[in-house]
Amino acid sequence: MSFSTILIAAAKELANNWSSQDAKNIAEHIVRYELEARAASLTWPRWSSFVAEILASKVQSPPTWARAFIKAGADSGLVMPFLQATASSADPEYSELLKVCLKEPRLQFAGISVGLTAPILPEGILPMIMSALDDRFSNWIEAECMRLHIPDDRLAALLTHTDCSVAAAAAIGEWEATPRGTVRESFKDLWRAAIISGLERQYEGEEIFRKDLSLAFEWLQLRIKDKRGFSYCSDDLRKVALQVIDLDQRKSLLEQIGDRFWDSEVIHGIVDDEPEIYAILLHNQKLKRFHLSPLAGKPNSVWISKALLALGAGYSASEVSQAVYGGFRFWSGNESTYWAQWVESFEPLVTHDDPRIRTVGQIGKDYSLAQKDRALAKERLEDIYGR
Repeated sequence: MSFSTILIAAAKELANNWSSQDAKNIAEHIVRYELEARAASLTWPRWSSFVAEILASKVQSPPTWARAFIKAGADSGLVMPFLQATASSADPEYSELLKVCLKEPRLQFAGISVGLTAPILPEGILPMIMSALDDRFSNWIEAECMRLHIPDDRLAALLTHTDCSVAAAAAIGEWEATPRGTVRESFKDLWRAAIISGLERQYEGEEIFRKDLSLAFEWLQLRIKDKRGFSYCSDDLRKVALQVIDLDQRKSLLEQIGDRFWDSEVIHGIVDDEPEIYAILLHNQKLKRFHLSPLAGKPNSVWISKALLALGAGYSASEVSQAVYGGFRFWSGNESTYWAQWVESFEPLVTHDDPRIRTVGQIGKDYSLAQKDRALAKERLEDIYGR
């Protein structure tokens, strides 16, 4: 017999012995043991919650034991089994116990978890649960929705929650539930709204956006219009959304850029490798501050097409060549190596058929060479004298 099997048997025997004793006395003992264990940093494995589960299945009055544990100062993990047993028996005290738990911060998780998963929820409790929810519970919500443990009425409430992270967690859980990558017909509209307003992670987002381009478009559209912008989502998710949208959607997004929008990376992503979209941007004088943003990056054949459009719109060869560096310059290792790579990038432009591109290439190469020489001189001094 393994050691863990022996421990489980001992815990069950202890719970059986305690189940016939006074609830108040046992609750106080267990809470005291918990406090002493925490003081000694003995927090795992936590057998007290296992014992509480066995007790809840054995005692005659789960509500009495729930109140005893609450009064003793127990946390959600110890109160929850008795609350679940109370819900299963449809005890009249169920509603009051839920209210007590939802009002007490240390017991909120017990009230939320039981209230959201129990087959029956007393009238008036759902608004209290929704009020208590925030992003602290997102991981749990996602997991329970994925396991299909949340009844339909409560799933609908979660998908429309005012906290976008809560709604998105429910939406992702629905997406991950078996069969994965599907959404039940009755929840499709609510699910869609939750994804558009609250999706922040790239892992699920890439699959969702590639399956429905209109979702990616509406997700981008909301953040372009919203004063929060893209600050609450991952860069990778934004990039995926910008990759999958079509030409018409790119045109529409450009038209919706307002005066207070300053995220040049988003503009770069909307234009992407589409000269047609870049031409539209260059003709939009309201977006003049972004005209050269799509030229950031190492020159290639598509870059040359966009550079010719910028030159045709009146930008100088010097402005076009400088645009490759974007708004930020950073490197690892020697700075001279960084500039040497730019010299190499401009080399093909110097021999291009179009004289305008040759001029851009020569300006860029000369500038990069000068920066490389400066960096080398600095590095030589640092080798001799240190930094």
